[in-house]
Amino acid sequence: MRIVLKANPSTKRILPSLLMLTAVLLSLLLLTGSASALSGIEDPQYPAYVTNSKEPETELYFLRPWQLLCESNDAISYPKVFPACKKTVTSNAPILNMPSVTNKDVEWFLDYFQGRGRTTFKRWLERSNKYTPMIREILKAEGLPEDLIYLAMIESGFSPTARSNRKAVGVWQFIPWTGKRYGLRIDWWIDERQDTEKATHAAAEYLRDLYERFDSWYLAMAGYNAGEGRIARGLRKHNVDNFWDLASHKRTLKRETRNYVPKFLAAMIIAKDPKKYGFTEIDYNAPISYRRVNIPQPTDIKVIAKAAGTTISELKSLNPELKRWFTPPNDTNYTIKIPTESVDIFKENMALIPTPERVNFLRHKVKRGESLWEISRRYRTSIKPILYLNNLRSARFIREGSTLVIPIRSKTKSVRAVVKVASMPSSGTYTVRSGDTLWDISRRFGINIKKIIELNQLPKSGIIRPGQRLDLSLNEVPREDVSIN
Repeated sequence: MRIVLKANPSTKRILPSLLMLTAVLLSLLLLTGSASALSGIEDPQYPAYVTNSKEPETELYFLRPWQLLCESNDAISYPKVFPACKKTVTSNAPILNMPSVTNKDVEWFLDYFQGRGRTTFKRWLERSNKYTPMIREILKAEGLPEDLIYLAMIESGFSPTARSNRKAVGVWQFIPWTGKRYGLRIDWWIDERQDTEKATHAAAEYLRDLYERFDSWYLAMAGYNAGEGRIARGLRKHNVDNFWDLASHKRTLKRETRNYVPKFLAAMIIAKDPKKYGFTEIDYNAPISYRRVNIPQPTDIKVIAKAAGTTISELKSLNPELKRWFTPPNDTNYTIKIPTESVDIFKENMALIPTPERVNFLRHKVKRGESLWEISRRYRTSIKPILYLNNLRSARFIREGSTLVIPIRSKTKSVRAVVKVASMPSSGTYTVRSGDTLWDISRRFGINIKKIIELNQLPKSGIIRPGQRLDLSLNEVPREDVSIN
């Protein structure tokens, strides 16, 4: 009796490849016999002639048998047929720094950052200290190599307000579609791509997904730049399994992507030892320090700044994701970032400010012939918040006799609550942050400006720099009350 096995068309197409891969896998298992036999095999991602790392990175260099299967064209084309190829980074990828690699492409960027790009790179280094402690903690908590922080350096120079001509925004340069895909809110009110903390969590998740797909941090970086689809197609087309071989095909990857990993490696090498490369006088920004507080109802940022005893410019610097002059309406879970030392006094002051004083809403009855543009201009606001608050799809949908809710700025001069000065740091010193002035510090802690200048032997101009420490000792400086007015 003859048994005939029938297979569907999709199985017939991949069956020969499956059989071939199975034979190769069995052969490797027979030849190696143990993991120790693999220790001398070089991972093509890190060629031996360019590796200078002194750290034990054994797992990165082992060529594991399942890699041959999972990096095959069939595994990339039919991921559902190979579910075992999807690995968890936190369990399979050790928390290690990236190996230090040098080749002609990396050396080109090393020379560039020390030459024509020196001014820009110096600015990146100065700005880096503001965000790197927070980003490192997030990457570490997510189980990712902390050196991925240098992706943010080459993407944006650690600028939350950076924008590209491709509509990428923020420190991690998310485009709108990818940002929303990883949980970032992007609408008319806020753009969380500019919230460095939330964007870092999103970037960590995206990079993890890319590593799970390609099992290579260099390919994951290339996918972050060019998109995972382009990288997967390139690997299939040229039958390669590492970034350097893929980058040799100039028609497959754009120059930006071919240079992406070398640029990252050069930035990482210099940033880890800037003095070695001639960056000796770096005026690093002070690390950002804040706490999030809930704002359950729309509130004018002027009111928030006054309640926190800070300035509008500092509040905007902490919250660049906030696109309007008041916090989003109909969002009881919205949180805003406040200077750490101002949180307690902010909560106390906000409790004293009546709800109508936080943001004002007027009711306007539409007259015959009026347009929404005329109404918005009359109240010095814009059309979009009126549309949102009145659930209108278009400016053409207003009718004579209907009543519209119009947001207007609160009159902060009418806020008479007495502000208690922020608590003094336990050390008696204050570290100047970007955007601070002596007037801001005086107002925040209730200390006379002249006394601050005398104690710290400052010039009469009162010029201070980010990172500078000021002595605000209570036993020598009298405190003053400050009012919101």
